[in-house]
Amino acid sequence: MSEVTDLKLNIVTAILNSEIEEEVSALLYSQGCNILYRAISVNSLVKFLILNDKALTILYSSNFTTIKELANLDIKIKKHTFIEVNCENYQPEQLLADIAQIGKPALIHKLLRQEKVYCVMGSPDSPGISTITNKLANYINATIIAASHHNLRPRSDSKVLKIKTEQLYEELSKNESQRLLIDAGAATYLTQNLSDRRLNAQWLSQSASSCSTLIYLIKANENGIYYLGEFIKDFSNQINPPKIIYLLNQQRFDRLGQMVQQQSADLVGTSPNVQIPYDGRVGRIISTSKNRYSFWHSDSFKAQMEKIGKELTQ
Repeated sequence: MSEVTDLKLNIVTAILNSEIEEEVSALLYSQGCNILYRAISVNSLVKFLILNDKALTILYSSNFTTIKELANLDIKIKKHTFIEVNCENYQPEQLLADIAQIGKPALIHKLLRQEKVYCVMGSPDSPGISTITNKLANYINATIIAASHHNLRPRSDSKVLKIKTEQLYEELSKNESQRLLIDAGAATYLTQNLSDRRLNAQWLSQSASSCSTLIYLIKANENGIYYLGEFIKDFSNQINPPKIIYLLNQQRFDRLGQMVQQQSADLVGTSPNVQIPYDGRVGRIISTSKNRYSFWHSDSFKAQMEKIGKELTQ
């Protein structure tokens, strides 16, 4: 299969067959394409087109909508490029060839990751994703980008920009020199998120596709090791993957903790990894208003944040 070109297209999918739409989206993401919107109904597509001022490449199926139907709705569609996806005889190579015809000379590009954009993500049961994002932002002097649909996240001393999923790519693309740290949330399989149209999944996939470095948190227990193994297997399938740093959170130093640490080391290999030790005082510390934030200023926690900060900024 050919590589996808540096056309910098703003792609929208409007495909009724959900299985084909997932295949198309996974294909485009794997080739480094940017999908701005994945419509699930004609009304949602029309609303997006009305609010959007960019020239779009719209991949549509004939049973979803037609160009004539959109024209009858008095939408300015002349600036957009439409490519029909044949759901009955879907051929990935043909779709890439059709997209490549939009710009000449064709071909297809790898996603340009932004050097100063970083992403914090974790396994489903990993505590502290947003807290680590907050504290790390302080150390590297970064602005945090968080999803507006994530309502419950801890207060931060750094600037926090809360935006909608569909605004993420535009916000990142206009950044020139500022360090940005994305609070991406929890995920085990990045490739599954690529083909998922829900807000959380789209936020995760766009975050992982744009960052230069991804920090992946796991809780230091048996479940965490399982999630880590699954994530690493899935991550190995990424095209043009970001640099990755693994963070083992709440690491204990008893016999079980030593086993978990060794299993983690075996899985991550030579990839940079950081451990935040478990502190039994944390529950008591954060439950009292007087010492609520004292743990996050401890020497052990500072040392690990500084280690990650050096990995990001060196």
